[in-house]
Amino acid sequence: MYGMKEIGKYNVDYEGLSYDGKIPYQMVIIAEFDGDKELSRKRFYFRDNIGLNRFYIMPPLGTEEQIEDILQYPDNSKIRVYNQMVIERE
Repeated sequence: MYGMKEIGKYNVDYEGLSYDGKIPYQMVIIAEFDGDKELSRKRFYFRDNIGLNRFYIMPPLGTEEQIEDILQYPDNSKIRVYNQMVIERE
């Protein structure tokens, strides 16, 4: 997963893989903006959940509230998400 998306006052940038030894992580940078001025920036690493299959469960990061839930962790945090369930109304 690569690319950048803008959600409210945040830019979420999916930077690709980073390794800690042989353990792969998906690197995500979240930057907070006030207009064109960057206020803060944090880098997070989401761990590959199933080893060599390169399967990552990413938090949704689709709203400012979801992003702020992740921003509670310190910069350069390594995060492993075990389950993600999406419920949609038909």
